[in-house]
Amino acid sequence: MNFFWKRSNTMGNLEELRVQIEELEELWQLPFKTMFVLQLTIDELITNAIMHCKKNANIELHIEKKDEYIEITIKDNAAFFNPLTLKEPDITAKLEDRCPGGLGILLVRKKSRTFEYRRENEHNVVTITIDNITQQS
Repeated sequence: MNFFWKRSNTMGNLEELRVQIEELEELWQLPFKTMFVLQLTIDELITNAIMHCKKNANIELHIEKKDEYIEITIKDNAAFFNPLTLKEPDITAKLEDRCPGGLGILLVRKKSRTFEYRRENEHNVVTITIDNITQQS
């Protein structure tokens, strides 16, 4: 099963996407744990693309559901940005000593099976796989 979404980078389009992702839960019969990680991943990465892309940039999202995993590919025409090169935030530091940012990407990396980045034809392409956790898990 596949889902494809392509829009300009606006918060209004993100709200529309959130509704469509929620509809996948019933359509694809996704367990709660899988749905949580799917929503977290998409929300974090699409929000980052919206916040950091130039105006009128385009974002593409492709989701492919397999029996054991879900593959998420996000492509944007923003400036080069490799999320894999981000330094992990020090979550042991006092709150007032921490630098802002990085927690969302850290969560996505910890919850994903694979997290890959490539630059392709002036586009950032991130591909993530997450486990399709069965109800028995």
